[in-house]
Amino acid sequence: MKSSQNLRSRSRTIASCSRAALFVAVAAVLSAPLAPGKADAAPTRSTTIALTPDETRLVVVNREANSVSIIRVKDANGNDVSNRIAEIPVGEEPRCVAIHPSGRAAYVTNAISGTVSVVDLNQGTLVAELKVGTEPRGCAVTADGSLLYVANHTAGTVSIIITSNPLNPILDGTVQVGGRPWAIAITDKGTGHDTVFVTDAFAELNPDFSDPVFDGNGEARDQGKQGVVHAFPAGNGNPPITKITLKPLADSGFDANRISPNNFCGPAAHSKIFCPNPNDINDPINTADPQGVFPNQLTSALIRGNRLYLPNIGTQPEPPEFFNVNVQALVYNVDTTTLKEVPAEHVNLNNQIKVEAAAPPPSLDRTFGNDLVALDSNLAGDKFLIVSRGGNQVFQAKLTSGKINILNAAGTMVDCRLQTGNLPSGVAMRQDGTRAYANNEANFSVTSMNIAGGACLTQQLDINSSTPPAPGSFEHNVLVGKLAFFTAFGIPDNGFQRLGIREFIPRNFKGKMSKDGWSSCGSCHLDGLTDGTTHIFGTGPRQTRSLDAMFDKENPADQELMNWSAVRGSNTDFNTNSRVNQGGCGFASDKFDLGGPAACFVKGNTTTVNPAVYDHGITQGASDALDVQTLWIFAAVRPPAPASAH
Repeated sequence: MKSSQNLRSRSRTIASCSRAALFVAVAAVLSAPLAPGKADAAPTRSTTIALTPDETRLVVVNREANSVSIIRVKDANGNDVSNRIAEIPVGEEPRCVAIHPSGRAAYVTNAISGTVSVVDLNQGTLVAELKVGTEPRGCAVTADGSLLYVANHTAGTVSIIITSNPLNPILDGTVQVGGRPWAIAITDKGTGHDTVFVTDAFAELNPDFSDPVFDGNGEARDQGKQGVVHAFPAGNGNPPITKITLKPLADSGFDANRISPNNFCGPAAHSKIFCPNPNDINDPINTADPQGVFPNQLTSALIRGNRLYLPNIGTQPEPPEFFNVNVQALVYNVDTTTLKEVPAEHVNLNNQIKVEAAAPPPSLDRTFGNDLVALDSNLAGDKFLIVSRGGNQVFQAKLTSGKINILNAAGTMVDCRLQTGNLPSGVAMRQDGTRAYANNEANFSVTSMNIAGGACLTQQLDINSSTPPAPGSFEHNVLVGKLAFFTAFGIPDNGFQRLGIREFIPRNFKGKMSKDGWSSCGSCHLDGLTDGTTHIFGTGPRQTRSLDAMFDKENPADQELMNWSAVRGSNTDFNTNSRVNQGGCGFASDKFDLGGPAACFVKGNTTTVNPAVYDHGITQGASDALDVQTLWIFAAVRPPAPASAH
């Protein structure tokens, strides 16, 4: 058995033995004359995919291949093309790319390495690597190109790097923001007085929350936490920091039944702490209690005009833990001038989507906005694209009274869903809003989307950004496990060993992981770790556990209990969560229900399941899908490096 470090490296550096043959650094092509003109300067942001300033090339992070790719998307005459012209190795686990406004250099943060790679975009080569803080995530260059800011997630700092000489950046200190910094966005005021905004990935306790029943601190309450963004002036080595708080929504647009499916009211209640009216069991408030939600997992940020847009995975930890009242698809707004949130403009996209009627797969009708991880817009800020990772889709949106709105003019259905490849992690839109590109993390590809004139085309162009692992290989099985973990739809239960990763079409299995594509395992387990929340289940409170320590890396048969209350003993047991809590049929029914995969959409969690799957039942062999999901947790989920590591 290899060491745990080798296992992690093997699962990440996919197809590394053949990668050298894939790196095509053709300097003559890279530096060929480009179409005249250059896009106007704009506020900058952290992203996994970015256009060069002249919008002729796309630079894409390949997280699973430890590389970045350069793709030409316009030729010298301004025509649309799709040619990968280089793939460049960087550090381990690249997370973000920022492009210098000169178009000369790209900067890539590498989470495991704790570095920033500097790439010469003219030559297609790696020219330098800078040590920054531990677990770097978001990155952004100021619009004038003078400074690069990097969020160091574990260290709680933001590194400042001088980039006046694009290919020879110089580390110039850090800003202490605390928490778990992730996304960065920087204004472009054109006056040299720009503001850097840094999100904290996780919500903190809400000091304004007063528990109505007991002397609690807000833990496990829908309105008990608040999101956090830090703001400080650019160009200051020791800047004053403004803390911007994002309060919970009092009403997410969804009601909870506190009597069924779990009893929190009445004589036989588990606990009456969460009963709206314990004195009158027949009070309708007990069966239709409006649910709050707080912003959490803030991993993306965008500035347009005087607004900072923050898509996130909102959390609702109060009972019952049921698919439409445990997580939500939020977009919050902050005024970049006053440095305060704008509560009237906060939205829950799921509250918009619920007007639709569900339709059988492969239809995307009434598939909810699970796991919002990225967003971009045109320069004018009147057309937006929002990435739903677990749904492999991008919502096209506009503004209505300052709010993000994804519905059509009649308000009867989602106006435009754009299908992507598997597990999109970022999106980049041309400034004129005619075309956009989504980075598909699991597919090693980019989806090119024609959105000119409000177009919503179902068939998009898929561009190779790297080469996926061969079907049947160890690396491939780990990758399929990652897809099973993060999809809100599903994959085949069995018999997929010969399928390439791009041949998996999760929407065809809608209803497996969750009802109506509501959520994924990743909705609560950021990077397979934790969302920092204590959820209330029928069996009691459970703080979301990080899955990095679930296995002895030398002996995969030796694993810990999978939650704090010891109800679950393996990842296989969590098939019950897919069924009971997320409303899906799970990943172990195809061989046991006569309806096959199609039964999931109709029957949901009443679909017949493998009888060997129960709490503390079998840990392997329930289905191929559950086994590769377990493999991904074992081989690829890693603990963040401690702050002292670098």
